[in-house]
Amino acid sequence: MNAMDKNIEESFEKFGGLYAWSTSIFILQLLALTWFTGRIRVRTQTIHSEEDKVWMKNEKITLCVSGGGHPDVDRIRSIHFNDLALIIIWLFIIPFWLLTSPEYTTAFVIMNLFLISKIFHTVLYFKLIVSPIFLKITAITCYVLIIIVSVYSIYCYY
Repeated sequence: MNAMDKNIEESFEKFGGLYAWSTSIFILQLLALTWFTGRIRVRTQTIHSEEDKVWMKNEKITLCVSGGGHPDVDRIRSIHFNDLALIIIWLFIIPFWLLTSPEYTTAFVIMNLFLISKIFHTVLYFKLIVSPIFLKITAITCYVLIIIVSVYSIYCYY
């Protein structure tokens, strides 16, 4: 076994559980947003395809092929798109960063900080709690952590 394979194996042993935990939380969050989208569409009687009429009991249905059609539906779609944009990038960058063998404490703090910031950002985006400053802080935290991890990964590989 050469040194590169050994490094990959050690990184997987060291950080595999941490990565699996954060990944599973993010996937559950995205699945929950899918469920919330469906519930909001049923509540507002807003559908995006003719086939969805089967699920509606009311005759007054709004058909919006572009996907929106109601402010609540537009908001949940925006939340979901934002989460997909950030979480997918995060899930692809983190394995490369973990291969650079950061300290476990550093990896633990950065990964959990991103996880907590992203969850708070999603909840604040729902407008359950009106706090624009915290919404901006959580968004900035997520972007800064992605930039830090990306730059560190690139720096370590060159």
